Amino acid sequence: MERRDSYSATFSGDLHFKRRPSLYVSVVGVAMALNGIVFIEPAPVDYLIMFLLVSDVVLGRLKYWNMNLVGLTLFLFVGSTFGSILVATDVVRAFHFELITLYLIGSWLFFVGFFNTYGERGFKVVFAGWTVGAAVTSLVGVVQYLGIMDICADLLLWGDRVRGLFKDPNVFGPFLIPILLYNVYNMEQYQSLLKRGVSFLVVLVTGAGLIFSFSRGAWLAAAISFSIFIGIRSINIHKRALLRMLMVFLLVVVLVGGILTYLTSELNHISEVLYSRARLQPYDYTQRIPMELTALRLGVHNVFGIGPGNLETVYGIAAQNLFLRILTESGWIALVVFLTFLSMTVWRSCRHALGPTGSVWQQITLASLCGIIAESLVIDTLHWRHLWILLAIAWTGQRNSGRPDRSCISVRSDCRRSGQENGIRTLRTYT
Repeated sequence: MERRDSYSATFSGDLHFKRRPSLYVSVVGVAMALNGIVFIEPAPVDYLIMFLLVSDVVLGRLKYWNMNLVGLTLFLFVGSTFGSILVATDVVRAFHFELITLYLIGSWLFFVGFFNTYGERGFKVVFAGWTVGAAVTSLVGVVQYLGIMDICADLLLWGDRVRGLFKDPNVFGPFLIPILLYNVYNMEQYQSLLKRGVSFLVVLVTGAGLIFSFSRGAWLAAAISFSIFIGIRSINIHKRALLRMLMVFLLVVVLVGGILTYLTSELNHISEVLYSRARLQPYDYTQRIPMELTALRLGVHNVFGIGPGNLETVYGIAAQNLFLRILTESGWIALVVFLTFLSMTVWRSCRHALGPTGSVWQQITLASLCGIIAESLVIDTLHWRHLWILLAIAWTGQRNSGRPDRSCISVRSDCRRSGQENGIRTLRTYT
């Protein structure tokens, strides 16, 4: 009886979401498509998100729940980082850096409310827009890199690396990973050959963008994310569906690997860059490690930090580590609070992804978050827009986190069917 009531509440909630204005949802989809154009700051997506956030404050369109504890945690984080501005040498830089952090936390709050209000429809719109943005920025970057068309090399390339419509290839590469996971899933789920073909083209283009970004952190994050995603799917779906997904994944790997092998054999500069980027770089020893040690010493000796953004402007140091940056610039309290928030988010994402009502959105989120957290040990990810979107998905209400896919339903129906058969068999034995 309890399950039936829960399902009825979810179903009636979905009907309620469908009645809401479609223009608002469409604007969010456009914002996500523009999320692939961030070579300028503020980017077009930032103006849209700020507009939507302000409109929500005025109109109260979005709904929030279960936000007390996480809201308190983020409030403490913002308070501790703002407090570190008081000890900053470059106050202007510290204030500017803190405003960016505050905006991203505001975007997190907006997406939490958006997903909690629009449920499955909101997830589909966000990932559809994200797919468009990732595919377009990858396509123009790869086309320019391979010399198929000369669009704007200075904008799309970073030396011998693709950065698309991003400032940095080390951000461009990880931005594509959730979309790769999403479209590999679509290739396994779709029945239509046309839809499968479109998803495969997206995987091909974004996979090429990920590879040609030549970001070692992005490659590491992709390997971790795909491994975790396949592991989660193996728990939640039917064996035949899992086998089908593994075949799709192997097909993508073989095709992308074959194309990459062909290109490296035909274009020598690609093979040279690939060989160079696939190993440790000289600056890892001469710059990265010494800078991290210097930043760590600063963090240890400055309990309240040195001020947001002051590592670069005052000391000329790039922390290259999310946690080390927070420790050094914002102090010990900020680091502890942020680690608490991150741990709570990952735990909640695990519950949603691995639970009986887990959806593919939560599974993609958990896998992608694990990849980004691992990458955060070698690069600063605090101001990555897509990181805060993934953090928001994890805090979506359980009842609106999306319905499980057909593969998961088939497992539970098989279990119910086998249970019924066992019950009938037992009844016959006793009678």
